Amino acid sequence: MGTPAIADDVVLWNGFGRGRTAGRAIDKAIDDVEIMASSEGLFHCELFEEPVVWPPAIGESSFTASVNMICE
Repeated sequence: MGTPAIADDVVLWNGFGRGRTAGRAIDKAIDDVEIMASSEGLFHCELFEEPVVWPPAIGESSFTASVNMICE
């Protein structure tokens, strides 16, 4: 779980997720941000940049993803 960064009155949220596919890891990272932002009363989030995805490490089967989003 990331914390929001504040720059020029824009709150940038960062979320992480893991999944068996890159798409599922991205979905979980987006869910991470949406859950955190909704606790602050922010219910509309949009990707700020392209998601970053890391392949599974040796001996693991899950992709890891990170997303940056702006929520209002």
